[in-house]
Amino acid sequence: MKKATTAMVPMSCSNLFNNLASGRTHTGYVHHNSVCVIPDSAVTNGSTSATAGSLVINEPDGAQIQQIRWVQLNAGELLVVASMRSLQLYTPDGKRLLHVVTAGVPSGEPPATYRGIASCSTGQVEYVCGGCSTGAICIIPLSPGNGHTFVDPLLSPASTLEIVDITAGPAPPNDTNHALVCSADAQGDVHVHVLEADGTWSHSVTFPFMTSDETPALCTSLRLRGQRLYCAYSTGHVRIFDVMAGLLSVSVAAHARWINALEVHPCRDDLFVTASEDTTLGVWKLIEPEGKVVHVAHIPVQDWLLTGVSFAGGTERTHLAASAYDQALIQSWRCEKM
Repeated sequence: MKKATTAMVPMSCSNLFNNLASGRTHTGYVHHNSVCVIPDSAVTNGSTSATAGSLVINEPDGAQIQQIRWVQLNAGELLVVASMRSLQLYTPDGKRLLHVVTAGVPSGEPPATYRGIASCSTGQVEYVCGGCSTGAICIIPLSPGNGHTFVDPLLSPASTLEIVDITAGPAPPNDTNHALVCSADAQGDVHVHVLEADGTWSHSVTFPFMTSDETPALCTSLRLRGQRLYCAYSTGHVRIFDVMAGLLSVSVAAHARWINALEVHPCRDDLFVTASEDTTLGVWKLIEPEGKVVHVAHIPVQDWLLTGVSFAGGTERTHLAASAYDQALIQSWRCEKM
């Protein structure tokens, strides 16, 4: 890793885990009921101007925003915002709101909130997915063809508890007619479901995680790559599951404190990074077929309560970026060959 560059940004970062995301041309994070979107060049090259090229998106209803993420679709990239009121889909630069979804709940129940964002496809149909406080996954189909034409959402049950993060991808090995949608709930259980081309939804496997004193551990981040499911926990552990075998492949005591974010490199399934409350970033490599995790780099970020991490730098994602609570700065490091 080369020395960090620093980009000044218009607002400080909220104390939310997974509070940083990068797309192909932009990086963003949450500040209370707003989203700050920063040009990729400012993140990778550094910037002394807090407003140059930045965009602030305010939540339409003034509700607290819980997470943002860019998702990749055949029709193009989308910026998705998950709030206490709705799931909002924007153009990748954040300048135009395309679609808003609120989850239906029984009469008399409080409105559903959203957390966890992913995308997947089955056959010719693509989906944007959002986790709900009801324990369901909100699945928004896009009509086949050019552009973004959204269809009425489906609510598919994943857990009886609030969803805190989700991930999705094709069912391995390269089964384009089925997708896997994985979710972590408020008890720390990780659930894997199969979404079929006709919209059928079925449970595949659940991975519980109990600590040594038999109390649950919260899974703060999960990312699916092929048949490997990468999960980060409040105990400081990273666990990697084989979703096809339904087994734990490897467990690593990665940090001394809560892991606030985990991200897998978009171009490399074996390289991932973790950001922890212990003020460090960990860079790791999964060696196949042994299933062994190698520690590649340790990056201390002094006096920063890290809340998010992402791979930035265009389509090749040449940089590692990090955010922290109450900091109006984004730091990035250029990744050397690993």
